[in-house]
Amino acid sequence: MLPSRQKYSVLVVDDEEYICQMMKTMLSGFPSIETIITCNTSQLAIQKLHNQEFDVIILDNHMPNRLGLELIQIIVNFKNVKAKQIIFMSGMMEDTEVVTAIKMGVKHFLIKPFTRDRLHLALKKVLNPPKKKKRPKS
Repeated sequence: MLPSRQKYSVLVVDDEEYICQMMKTMLSGFPSIETIITCNTSQLAIQKLHNQEFDVIILDNHMPNRLGLELIQIIVNFKNVKAKQIIFMSGMMEDTEVVTAIKMGVKHFLIKPFTRDRLHLALKKVLNPPKKKKRPKS
């Protein structure tokens, strides 16, 4: 279950319109997701991020005008965006792309095709990260 103490907003960025619509349908099934914005270009995503804050950004890697990795570099410079808010998705991802994304701070990945349960798990990890255990003092 996603944390329900508040309502969350999600930005989905994918150049394939049917993926955006599928994501919107899947996300609308989660009661704690209140706002779902989809963009099919990186330029539109940047514009939306200038005007609105999002709790989660679901970002495709392979888009015609800019790779998702390039977009991550841009958006993590926004004052209210952290890489840990990003769920990076792709139909195929090179090991070097995964390593680069991890180095940028991305912690969550979805490989297409994925199920609603896999999406739910990724959202849960972003919105309700595990608490860090405090080390006992010696």
